[in-house]
Amino acid sequence: MKKNEKELNNYLKFLAKSATIVLIGIVLSKVFTYIYKVFIARWFGPEIYGLYSLAISVLGLFVFIALLGIDAGLVRFIPFYMAKGENKKLKYLLKFSFACILLSSIIVGVILFLLSDFISITIFHEAKLAIFLKIFSILVPISSIIALVLSILNGYEKIGLYSFIENISKNATNVIFLALLVLLGFGEMSVPASYLLGGISVLFISYFIIMKYVFSKSKTKNRKDKLGSDEKKSVRKEFLIYSIPLLFFGVVNIIFSWIDSVSVGYFKSATEVGIYNAAMPIALLLGIAPQLFIKLFLPLISKEYGMNKMDNIKELTKQVTKWIILINLPLLILLFLFPEGFINLFFGKEYVSAALSLRILVIGYFVFSTFRISDRILAMAGKTKLLLLNVLAAVIVNIVLNIILIPRQTIFGIDNSLGVTGAAIATTISNVLLGLLFLFQTKYYFSIFPFRRKLIRLVIASLISGMIIFISSLFININLVALVLLSVLFVIAYIILILLFRGLDRNDVLIIKSFFTKIGLNQKMSDKIDFFE
Repeated sequence: MKKNEKELNNYLKFLAKSATIVLIGIVLSKVFTYIYKVFIARWFGPEIYGLYSLAISVLGLFVFIALLGIDAGLVRFIPFYMAKGENKKLKYLLKFSFACILLSSIIVGVILFLLSDFISITIFHEAKLAIFLKIFSILVPISSIIALVLSILNGYEKIGLYSFIENISKNATNVIFLALLVLLGFGEMSVPASYLLGGISVLFISYFIIMKYVFSKSKTKNRKDKLGSDEKKSVRKEFLIYSIPLLFFGVVNIIFSWIDSVSVGYFKSATEVGIYNAAMPIALLLGIAPQLFIKLFLPLISKEYGMNKMDNIKELTKQVTKWIILINLPLLILLFLFPEGFINLFFGKEYVSAALSLRILVIGYFVFSTFRISDRILAMAGKTKLLLLNVLAAVIVNIVLNIILIPRQTIFGIDNSLGVTGAAIATTISNVLLGLLFLFQTKYYFSIFPFRRKLIRLVIASLISGMIIFISSLFININLVALVLLSVLFVIAYIILILLFRGLDRNDVLIIKSFFTKIGLNQKMSDKIDFFE
């Protein structure tokens, strides 16, 4: 086996193993998140759920501003200094980052508290939103410190601990405190109060984890580990030059992610926001697949880029893109065919009017998730300005389309009285535009086209499987049991057809054989998998 091929196989195995760990965390995160959101939506109704959604959007923006891009910068500089053995610089950088984020987050939190009435009444026309924002203003420094801890864990490659805090602790504590406060009779105030108490709990958990698993191992008794003033100035300058531009990129990205909810809230009311946010989290399930690989994909290709191994980068890109499509095709077809069933399952009949919005949203998120890997290639090469311009273009298109489409009563003869269909169309067009920009720019700058020929076999397998369950659905009443059975039928048909059409390549077979070998499958059975390549 050639050295490059062996190296690529090791990377793929590493990605697959790490993706499994991340998947467990994400699945648990989604479970707790949906329990939390569904509880709010069903117990308190669309209005309170809409207020919660708006408050979360505002909080996210203010926290991102408070972070100043420092959290993203640490993910790059921690391994950079560790690799060079510059521990003094690393130690100073961590102290400097903590001081900056603590100060900026307190200031930003006070600003949010002072502006809460203005934001609630003037911008969103929802007076009840003010109390949510006042409580959430306390969360600005808390969430910022948690984000700092997460970036440090990421930089030290503690992915398991990162996933535990980010995906499990955050969401589990919210659910626990919400249930407790409701039982104690706090009513609507249970929603913002549970989020605050959950944040405080995660802050303590984060402190314990980072002190035990990171800083306890990096302590030194050497008093000569301090930097001189000139060295400190150099570290600060280098770090901030890299980090501050990421602030603007991140802010624009945050705006892009919640501009549709804000627009619906501006033109309609919190009730319509709540209805729209029944479709959005379900559509965002298509974002799970790229999340499995992105955390480790960027460091891997950055390393290869530094050694000018573009062939490995191309192979990794094509393989990871294929895995994302392989996972997302079943989700796309199931959500597109049965949007009412999934919305009713998670949020109840009150929110079924968002079914068409879900159908539209999944198309855009499927395209965007497919090209999510391509934007990491641009980041690998340091083209952050280009990434910023891409997201800016998508934001402008999204805002313009929201202004045009949300107030319209009908769009091409389709009812849009709630405004949510217009918001979904605007977001989908923006997502498709952004995904295509990533695709064409990656092809232009690096001659990387992230598709394999065998992908067409996956598409054919998914379409045939979709036809099977669609025809089957015509003869039964769609309820919870039927939805589960049809989904299982689809997945079984999808897997069988992929194997029959030989949609797997040698890299897929390598990962499957490695997995089966680890769980004790004998070699003869493992070798039979080669037949499906």
